[in-house]
This record gives sequence, structure tokens and C-alpha cells, in this order.
Amino acid sequence: MEVLLKAAIVLSGQTPKQNHDYAKLWLALPGYAKKAVLCEAMARMPGLTDFSDLPKLLSCYQHVFEKARYAYEFLSDYSDAECRELGEFWLSLGAPTEEALVKYYPLELVCLVGLAAYLQSKLPPEVGENADVSQ
Repeated sequence: MEVLLKAAIVLSGQTPKQNHDYAKLWLALPGYAKKAVLCEAMARMPGLTDFSDLPKLLSCYQHVFEKARYAYEFLSDYSDAECRELGEFWLSLGAPTEEALVKYYPLELVCLVGLAAYLQSKLPPEVGENADVSQ
């Protein structure tokens, strides 16, 4: 996601700042670029996704990438029994998303291939025709 955001900033005629904060990178995109990405994203699964707080989503994706992508690292301070108890407790609460240690919004992430579509639209035709940036 960081690479896609930085590429979008570059292809929008700007230089990305030296940071790894997905939400700040999103905010650095010009308005027309954000609008194009969101239009594409919202058209993919209308009614099933929520992009009303994209910086929050991006922060969640960054957390997953940086901290939670490997469960054995993320939960290394807990025993197997403690992990099981924690999971059972969370489920007993009704599995509230906001109480989860890791939040992940897969449908929104799939829809954010709108970012890849934006990138492809900004590439020169001879590159854009042959580039498959949607994967």
C-alpha cells in the first residue's frame, strides 16, 4: 500500500515525503487523485464497503503490515492458553470490531485497487497498455 500511495503521489506530479504513514501519504494526494481512487473503489462493491474514514482504514492496514502480519510475533507475549482465553472473551463480548487487537477490512482493501487503476491511468499509453497493476 505504501508503494502504491507513493507512486500515486509521484504520478500526480508531487514528491512524496519521507515517511511510511499510509494515512499521511493519502492526505498528500491531490484532491482530484483521491476522488478518482475513491470513485473506482466505491463502484466495485457498492453497499458493502465503507470509505467514510479512509485514514482509519489505512492506519489499520499499516498496523497489519507492520505489527500483525505474523501472528506468532504479534502474540508472542501470550501463551497459547492466554490467546485462546482472549479470543473466547472477545467472542463472548459479541466480537466487537472496535475491541479487536487487529482490525482488517478486506472488502475495502480489495476495492482500493482503485488506486492501481488510478496509477495505470497516469502511465504513458505505451506503458499503461502493457502494465497490469491491478494485482
